[in-house]
Amino acid sequence: MESTFRLKKGGLAVASATLALVTLGGSMVGVSASGASAMTEKAGLAYAQAQVAKYSGKVALPTVSPVKHIADLKGKTVWYIPITNAVDSLAGMGTTMTAALKKVGAKVQICDGGGLPTTVATCLTSAAQQGAAAVVTSFIDYEMAPTGFQALAAAGIPVIVGSEPPDPGVKATKDLQFTYGTAGDNLFGELMAFETIVQSKGKANVLVLRLTDSASTTGTGNIEISYIKKYCPGCTVTSIDIQTAALAQVPSNVAAALTANPNINYITVPVDPYLPPVTGALATAGLTSKVHVISADGGVAGLEDVAAGSLLADPGGPIEFIGWEYADAVIRILSGDAVPATPAGPNLIFTKKNLTGKSLNENQYLTMNWYGIGEAAFEAPFLKAWSVK
Repeated sequence: MESTFRLKKGGLAVASATLALVTLGGSMVGVSASGASAMTEKAGLAYAQAQVAKYSGKVALPTVSPVKHIADLKGKTVWYIPITNAVDSLAGMGTTMTAALKKVGAKVQICDGGGLPTTVATCLTSAAQQGAAAVVTSFIDYEMAPTGFQALAAAGIPVIVGSEPPDPGVKATKDLQFTYGTAGDNLFGELMAFETIVQSKGKANVLVLRLTDSASTTGTGNIEISYIKKYCPGCTVTSIDIQTAALAQVPSNVAAALTANPNINYITVPVDPYLPPVTGALATAGLTSKVHVISADGGVAGLEDVAAGSLLADPGGPIEFIGWEYADAVIRILSGDAVPATPAGPNLIFTKKNLTGKSLNENQYLTMNWYGIGEAAFEAPFLKAWSVK
């Protein structure tokens, strides 16, 4: 999640007020995949096919190491601060973290970051003033609100910086931990690259939309571009950057890219909320049947598009997994245990083939059911690690 965002119903206007699309250096960047680091076309395609197959079948249960000396969290209040609660996936992480921490007797207070540094800072400061037992942030760079994080440190309140790497000059301490796992956070970029290579048989002329909201989302886009270049010498890549601030500009920028490069036949979208403006631009240009779209997130809307055939594939990771990983990190930091970087988790590339028989509705979104893992089986390794009977 992993670098994953999904706008809540009714929250599109809120989030779009804060999404800007800019181009690299004021212009689009187009690069071919050829070069010394690129594989042969045959070898690259074979490797991509193997990776797509690996992430299209059965997923494994997570491995959770036991907490050595688990602290008593009964009655404790943990604060959860997402960059914005107008995104279904981020709100879902708070919901599932709440359910997980309830298993050990703790409560969760949610404070919406609103997508604004000032609001994030207010949430962090409020958590410090109200004596939170611990704080979990989600997709918030430390440097977005350093004074807020420092207020927590001064109050001796442990903090989990969720889904973000340490900023330059910021080091993890026993009370400041980062759950950014490079393998997990970059996986969506890798999978979109491999799926594009496989679907195009190594001949894609692809437009990559790179989300630069944070270090982790930017890294995911960079990985995707680098993997296409490395494993697909017959591919061409054009990229444009998007940031949270002006969603309304996406169609015109995509249209400009398609006009500048009429040979584009694939578009990769970093997360499902950006699909409507992209597909709208394609429809306006009359290119819906020519240009194929691949996205990431694995939410209801994206999977419905895959099932309908308007989206080729949608790599996804279960929101419940991230929420329970956040809870696990809280329990460990309060128990004096090391907090592991978030692992990749049970991710899948959803296609028409493996969506057969799955119920695509909101009730399933915050469960493990789409990933073939029952709720009891998923929870068991965590509860055992936390000494919950």
